[in-house]
Formats: sequence, structure tokens, C-alpha cells
Amino acid sequence: LSRKCFEIYKYWWNKTFDIFFRSKKKDVVLVHSSLLSLGKIENNVEGFYKAIRDVIGEEGTIIVPTFTYSFRRNEVFDQLQSPSPKQLGPFSEFIRTQDYSIRSQNPLFSFSANGPLAKKLVKCDTKFCFGENSIFRNFEKENIKIFGLGITYTTGITSFIHIEKLAKVPYRFDKKFKGYSIDKLGNCKKDFAIHFLKKESFFNNNITCREAIGKILEISNISKSIKLGSGNHFLINFKQMVDKTYDILSKDPYFMIKGKK
Repeated sequence: LSRKCFEIYKYWWNKTFDIFFRSKKKDVVLVHSSLLSLGKIENNVEGFYKAIRDVIGEEGTIIVPTFTYSFRRNEVFDQLQSPSPKQLGPFSEFIRTQDYSIRSQNPLFSFSANGPLAKKLVKCDTKFCFGENSIFRNFEKENIKIFGLGITYTTGITSFIHIEKLAKVPYRFDKKFKGYSIDKLGNCKKDFAIHFLKKESFFNNNITCREAIGKILEISNISKSIKLGSGNHFLINFKQMVDKTYDILSKDPYFMIKGKK
């Protein structure tokens, strides 16, 4: 970003937090990002990180997805060394490799967090990737915010699978994936994780489309969106998003499906 655009971005971020969510310096933010949507960023990824830190302060905590899908790819998951896939964007890998960042142990859907609540947020003993007792329950308890940068509700927010799991939608099912994991101490062991996977036969004639639920979240002031650069960006109150979406899926489990059903 040019200096002007950079300041506009920081101004928007502050206004979004202060006016819409009345947030404080201690906020916890889950960042899903496509930085290309902002064009050239001053100081690159570090500049983007500083813009966030300027808002939430050192007391705030940043979380990013570092999903490796290792066991689906028949790969060993190394909690310290397995890199974030490039499709998640450079910011995820930037946070993962920072001093004091802590990564969860899930060999399919790991998260890295940086800040005072990092250890508490990524601690999860269950093998389930989504649903009850999963890491997403930690996010609910801390009432985090989701910041989506240059992504869509359909393709960029993995948390929707967590809500689908809670609502027991009929087009997904639990599947166990096995493999080997290396923990932060360097110990290698047999491991497994349980994904809430799509039913392939169902999705031969149907696709996931979450834009309608996104509009409802915006109308309900649970999500606030803005256009900047070449993309749309939004900020979501996670707990309210879970409650609202769960209520809708409980009444219509196919609400986020487009097609034959």
C-alpha cells in the first residue's frame, strides 16, 4: 500500500473495531487473508502485521490458520516445522514463524497464535477438528473476532464447518485420518485426527454457497464489511456468528447449499 492507502486502511480498521464492536486493546483476532487484494503493501507482510498490532496492541492476540492437511496427503505433521500452505497466504506463515508464536497439534487443521492468550487458545486435547471440545470452542469462549481480508464467506471462513458439525448437517460425516506427528519436543508418534468431511456423492450435484448467510450476518450487525483495493473485507463477531448460523441450520440444514439438495 502507498502511505495514503496504508493510513486509510488503519483508519478503517480502527473505526470498525471502535464503532461497530467497541473493541479494546486486548482483542483476539483470527485473520484469514489474501494480501494481494490490497495491492502493494508498505513494508510487505511486516507492515500488515504492524497495522494490526497498532490496533489491538501488544495485549491483543493474533491467530492464523496454518492448515497442512498432512494426514490427507500421507505426510508427517511436524508441529514446529511443517509450513503453512501457500494458498493460505504469506501472513499465516509469517505468524507461524514468529518468536513466541504457538501452534496447535492438529495434523489437519492447525492454528498458530501470537500474543498473551496464544497458549490458551491453541490448547486442545480432542482429536476432532470441529464441533464440541474442538479448538473452535476455545475461540467461542474468548469471543474472538474474525478478520477476513480479500476473501469470501464461501471460500475463506473455515469456522462455518465447525457450525455445520454442531448442527449435524446431513451432507458431511466424521472420518478418521491416521499418520505420524512430531511434537514440539521432537517426539514422533502415531496420531490421528477426525475431520467433518463432505459426502462426495452429495456434492456431485450441489455446491457450498455461504454468501446468503454472510448477508444475514451483515444485516444483523454481526459482520461488518467494506471494499478496499480490489477486494471485500469483513470483521465478524465469532460467538454471535456461531449462534446465528447454528439457529438457521437447525431450521434448514441445507441453507448453505446451492443446487439439487
